[in-house]
Amino acid sequence: MLEGHIAESFEAAGSDVPVCGWPLDIHELIFWRRNVPIERFPMLMRMRDYWEDAIFTTSELPEVVGEVEALIELLPANTALVASLEKFRDACASAISSQRNLYMICD
Repeated sequence: MLEGHIAESFEAAGSDVPVCGWPLDIHELIFWRRNVPIERFPMLMRMRDYWEDAIFTTSELPEVVGEVEALIELLPANTALVASLEKFRDACASAISSQRNLYMICD
C-alpha cells in the first residue's frame, strides 16, 4: 500500500496513522491506464513508481492539489478511483493547513 503521512520530516512520517493510501490496483489505474493522461501532471508523476517514496513539501502541495483536481475532472464521477484521488487531495489540503509535508511511502 502506498500510504500518505503528514509530517515535518521523513523520520517522523510513518510513525502515525496514514491519512490516505492507494493499494496497487488503484495506483495502476492512475498511472498505467491508457485513458488517464497522467503525463500532463508532473507533480503526480513523482508517484508513478509504486515502490519509491515521494515527498511533497508544503510549498509544492498547492500545485499537487491543482493537478489532482484537474485529473478528477477528466475521470468519470463516483468511482473508487475518484474517491481515492479526493482523499489524497484532502490529505494535501490538511498538510497545507498544518504547514507540514506529505510523504507518500510504500509500506
